[in-house]
Parts: sequence; structure tokens; C-alpha cells
Amino acid sequence: MIVLGVLLLVVAGAVAVNGIVANTGSQHVLAHQFSVFGYGIQGSAGRVFFYGIVVGVVGILGLALLLKGMSRGVRNRAATRRELKRTRQEREALRTQKEQLATELDSERARTGGAPASPAPASVDPAPAEPVTRTVPVRDRNDVTN
Repeated sequence: MIVLGVLLLVVAGAVAVNGIVANTGSQHVLAHQFSVFGYGIQGSAGRVFFYGIVVGVVGILGLALLLKGMSRGVRNRAATRRELKRTRQEREALRTQKEQLATELDSERARTGGAPASPAPASVDPAPAEPVTRTVPVRDRNDVTN
């Protein structure tokens, strides 16, 4: 595809150069002057052909920028949809796991008569430790003997 695109660009360039060169001179002068946005165009048919090429290139560049911007938006929306789908799948898996664990807990409680399977360890409050104090020698700010 890239080779075909380069080949088409080379052929288009050759046709453009030939069209400009072949349509210049006194025999190809425009019979009537015309204007575009108030700017008068005069000269040969080759010059008008060249202006057409410039307008076409600018139009193609604008279209390319537009399509590139749109494709970026499409990619971003597709990524967002994939992330949303993944998040929903994770949520559903967690919901299923939660229901399974709740069922297991209910069956364990029914088996043990409502008491927890293993008693929770009693919390032991350690005796408060004595505060650690330390004496720091006070230095005189004016003492520079260090």
C-alpha cells in the first residue's frame, strides 16, 4: 500500500509539473480576468492550474487532519467501552463471589449453631509505658566555641 501511494504521488507530481509548464506562455494567456475573494487572477492557464493544485493540497491536508482527529476520538471511545466491559465483568465476578461467600457463611453458621467458627482473640491492652525523657544540654546562642 505504501509503495502504491508513493507511486501515485510521483505520477501526480509529474502530471502537475507538465500541466504547469505546458500551459504557460503567450498563447495560454487567460482571456478574461476573474477574481477569488476580491483578488484578481490574471496570467496563464498554467498559473491557474498551479493555484488549483495548491488549493487541492491544502484541502487534502485539512481532510487528513480532520480524519486523524476523528480516528483518535474513535480509538478513545473504543478503549473506554472495553474498559467499561471489563469493569462490568469484574463487578459481576465479585458479586458472584460475594453471594458464594455469604452462602458458605450461612451454612457454617447453621452448622455451628450461630456461633463463630473460631473465637476472636481477646484484645489485650498493654500497660502504658513510662514516657521516655532525655535531657538535652542547653547551649548559649552567643557561644561560638563549639
